[in-house]
Amino acid sequence: MGKRVSLHRPHPAELRGARSRPVTYAQNISQTPTWITLLICLALAAITFIVYWQTTTFQLTNVDDPDYIINNTHVRGGLTWENFRWAFHIGNAANWHPLTWFTHMFDCQFWGMLPGQLKGTGGHHLTNVMFHTASVLLLFTLLNRLTGKTTASALVAVVFAIHPLHAESVAWVSERKDVLSAFFLMLTLRAYAEYARTSSAVKYVLTLVAFAFGLLSKQMLVTVPFVLLLLDYWPLNRLVSGGDPKVVFVEKIPMFAMSFIAGILLLISQKQGGAIASAERVPIVTRFTNAIVTYVVYIFDLFWPKNLAHYYPHEGIHWAVWQIIGSALLLLVITILALRLARMRPYLVVGWCWHIITLLPVIGILQVGAQARADRYTYIPSIGICIMIAFGLSDLFSMFFRTVATPALAFATCAITAALIPPAHEQVSYWHDSEKLYRHTLAVTKNNWFVHNGLGSVLNSEAELLRAQHKFKEADEKTREAIEHLRAALKLIPTLSSAHTSLGVAYMALGDLNGAIAEAETSLKYKPNDALTEGNLGAAYLQKQDYENAIKHLRIALQIDPTRSDSHYNLALACERRGLTNEAIAEFRKVLALYPNDQAGYWACREIAVLLPKENKSEALDLLQRAVEINRRANVDANNTAAITLEKFKK
Repeated sequence: MGKRVSLHRPHPAELRGARSRPVTYAQNISQTPTWITLLICLALAAITFIVYWQTTTFQLTNVDDPDYIINNTHVRGGLTWENFRWAFHIGNAANWHPLTWFTHMFDCQFWGMLPGQLKGTGGHHLTNVMFHTASVLLLFTLLNRLTGKTTASALVAVVFAIHPLHAESVAWVSERKDVLSAFFLMLTLRAYAEYARTSSAVKYVLTLVAFAFGLLSKQMLVTVPFVLLLLDYWPLNRLVSGGDPKVVFVEKIPMFAMSFIAGILLLISQKQGGAIASAERVPIVTRFTNAIVTYVVYIFDLFWPKNLAHYYPHEGIHWAVWQIIGSALLLLVITILALRLARMRPYLVVGWCWHIITLLPVIGILQVGAQARADRYTYIPSIGICIMIAFGLSDLFSMFFRTVATPALAFATCAITAALIPPAHEQVSYWHDSEKLYRHTLAVTKNNWFVHNGLGSVLNSEAELLRAQHKFKEADEKTREAIEHLRAALKLIPTLSSAHTSLGVAYMALGDLNGAIAEAETSLKYKPNDALTEGNLGAAYLQKQDYENAIKHLRIALQIDPTRSDSHYNLALACERRGLTNEAIAEFRKVLALYPNDQAGYWACREIAVLLPKENKSEALDLLQRAVEINRRANVDANNTAAITLEKFKK
């Protein structure tokens, strides 16, 4: 039997007496010709685009996208000094990620907001794809440079690029924070590898800057200092090749400090946003048992990505004792094996610890949100498992197929790629629109109150569009289906205020104003001071011609959130019908200021023009002309009401 040799690592005995200094003993050992490396990069980019280019025709969803983009006036306002300051506020969307906000603002300014078009929401998706592709290429070149194993590095990169588990992170625009933070993570690792090779102060500063940008994108990167320590062990070999461990740890102190500050800011933001679940809702024991099983479920999903969903509810999940004990034993066995093989196969312990450590912030011990787990949480952690598999296969092929090890691994990489492309493409396709996403999730999960509630809201919106097109029969069918899903959600969680709110909207659409008012009041009982529900309650009273109550609740809604254009619009209508013309004009002007170039702005222009006194005819004509221009660009009124009104004014 031949001797086992540690890959690319000098034996510590060979380095006894070496000076202790913060340098690496790993060199750029890749012997792959540059043209092959470039060809692999082109192939990786092409494969990524094959799977994700479809997203450029996708719509935004109603999952977080309204808070992040659609209804966010700061984001839609583009890159301005006021919006720049807003991005640094603690608590925006229960998060703190200023750099992520900047990229969304850039998208709105550069791409616009046309639904499902490249020059519009498709451009927002394309930005995600570009960041993801850049991360794929950086990951490949980093591993290739540090290990010299080109094929194994390509295998890690291609699985990261197109695994179905990662569809959520890339295809969901609101998960920009995932792809952006991963991009800066890769830059951090690359800068750190260069620093470790040269001990350059400039490269150390570049490492800190890239890491800071990563934390400004998503605080899940708080574990990066630990990841760098793992790389110090392998493949940089700084902890086993004569380097001074004290220096290696000391140079991480600024990074740990940055992680601590970022973590505190995130906790404050999530606490203010109500995102942190209480111990009553998700007990501590449930969190720990779910975390243990979830670690194993994520690994299983990596090998068999079947029935993946956008949302996995805690409710209804009761892990059996054998599942908890079996998962704990499996994790323990893998940990022991990785540690025992650490000397001869260091990538195993590094990959395993990468997976375990980077998942810790989102594994559910500190429960954020109501989900039991989420596919997007595997985006960065899964790289660790991929490293274990790819470099493990490389060693196995070298042992059993010595003369053809590289071609054999290349063939395996191509086979894995071919196997992943169809399910990845399909998983991405579910993100085309909210209804498709929700229907798929309902098909593969049980007792999913979140999705029933979301689908009910989406169907309400679709019914509203159908009514605008005078398709009343189809609209009523949508509304009745919405009611079924909303009732299903309330059967699972009777205190779900958002479901009561949406149910009120559905009742109002069918003309049941008393039912709509009752549901809105029930919602406010469970969630007081909610601008949307107060606005809907005001709208119901407006339809009921109870203008006093309509004005009362609409004013409350606008005190809570002055940026709600629908409440301004309805308040203007209520004031107009009460004979408060000046107040009505003032409210319509606020609508126009908030949304100057879309449907709300169009109708505001038209209504102001009609309400203005005769001596303001010149302004009225200007407003109507502006409305005509909005309709010409955005096609918000098929009846051309503003143009007809303009012709009447000219006569």
